[in-house]
This record gives sequence, structure tokens and C-alpha cells, in this order.
Amino acid sequence: MPLVAEDGRVVPVIIESDLPMTTTSYVRGVHLIVDHNPDPHLAVFHLTPAAGQVSLSTRIKMKRSTWVRAILDTNGDAVWAGYARVQVSLNGCG
Repeated sequence: MPLVAEDGRVVPVIIESDLPMTTTSYVRGVHLIVDHNPDPHLAVFHLTPAAGQVSLSTRIKMKRSTWVRAILDTNGDAVWAGYARVQVSLNGCG
């Protein structure tokens, strides 16, 4: 995530993890949470071991400066999280 997003309408997000992606241990879901957006639970990505690795890239809209969180859950019910505070210069949600 960029520390400063000049335009909240198009904010790049890259989510990567080195957690294992084998048939016995894998990341089954990635949730993208953006605090202070009209709908904070912005996206969910469902994964299988066939993905080989966790590497996602997308663009999101952000209403204002806030925390962005990526929450990964595994098939073993473990939960991992990464987060960044992003300053938004221009409101992207209207």
C-alpha cells in the first residue's frame, strides 16, 4: 500500500504471503478491510492450494485516510493480518 494516496478513487493494493500453499496447509481466504469506507469489508478472495502462492494485486476506492487491513485465514483455522495506514488526499467514494 502507498503511505499516501493522491486519488482515493484508484488506490493500488498488493497482498503477498509466504505462508504454505500445500494440500495439507494453505490460505483459504483473504479479506480486505478498509475502515471508514461505506462498506468496510471491501473484498474477499477465496484460494485453493492450486494457486501455489498468495499473491494478489488490485485497486480499491477509499473514502478518507484510514487503516487498510488484509486478514488471511488458513484451512487450519489460523488467522494472520497485515495492515497499513493510508493518507487519502482526494475522497474516492463521492
